[in-house]
Amino acid sequence: MSNQKSTSPTTEHYKGRVIVSHRSEAIVESTDNNTFLCKSKKGIGRTICGDNVTFHPINENEGIIQSIQARSSTLTRPDSRGKLKSIAANIDQLIIVSAIVPEINFELIDRYIVAARMLKISPVILLNKIDLVDDTDSYDDEMDVYIKLGIKVIYTSIKAEDGMKSLRNALNKNISILVGQSGVGKSSLIKQLIPDLDIRIGEISSYHLEGKHTTTSTNLYHLDCGGDIIDSPGVRNFRLWNLSPHEIQSGFDEIVESSHKCKFNNCLHKKEPGCNVREDIRGGNITQRRLDSFHAIIQSLELKY
Repeated sequence: MSNQKSTSPTTEHYKGRVIVSHRSEAIVESTDNNTFLCKSKKGIGRTICGDNVTFHPINENEGIIQSIQARSSTLTRPDSRGKLKSIAANIDQLIIVSAIVPEINFELIDRYIVAARMLKISPVILLNKIDLVDDTDSYDDEMDVYIKLGIKVIYTSIKAEDGMKSLRNALNKNISILVGQSGVGKSSLIKQLIPDLDIRIGEISSYHLEGKHTTTSTNLYHLDCGGDIIDSPGVRNFRLWNLSPHEIQSGFDEIVESSHKCKFNNCLHKKEPGCNVREDIRGGNITQRRLDSFHAIIQSLELKY
């Protein structure tokens, strides 16, 4: 983040990207890597981290956002009243972090794959803490299910540096978020990828948001390996909300393909007659675990079927 400013007050509009969103304010990084604390022009809506915007500086440190470009993807989560709130934009990749011990949470992995499909972004499965097991061979069969669906799988250990090169390669040239349940190592992975994270947060707080509580802000960080990570407590705890069975099924490519031959278009592959998915399970083309996961996600969202 550069603090070297040569910009004079002007009505000329500049292009930039929101790298920090904090309540009604945003820090915008211009194309020449200068940063401005901005408020939005009335009527254009609320900006979120990752937004591409046009703005005009009002002095060397501040500006007014004039417009928000169309978003390729929008991450949302409900607020305290249950209303969906946008928290991050223009994400390319969802890094799904799961610890390999005590056991892999396959249902949670499948939930995040559904989320990635709904956002139209790429899911990547990251199995962390592999240093705690003797070998990973016993997990290969389950991971092959995802690999055959075109989903990248990475095994990592921060302590041993195993897999970190593969992770950095996956992050390069993408805007990514890391998601997963507490205790799987998301914070440690981010600190490994961004060793000076605390310094960067301190710079932002002292330079633009002095005296303000910033632990709830959503930040975009540039990675030395290339690419960016968007991170905040809200982003890390992102999960599914209010999806139909059809939308949930979009995260199960093999079930979608098989379901085209089901007798009924609204077949949910339980006890319906003429269910081709259950035939494919008996034939070994689809795993029972994946179908169980599909049903569990529907049930957990309190959808009746």
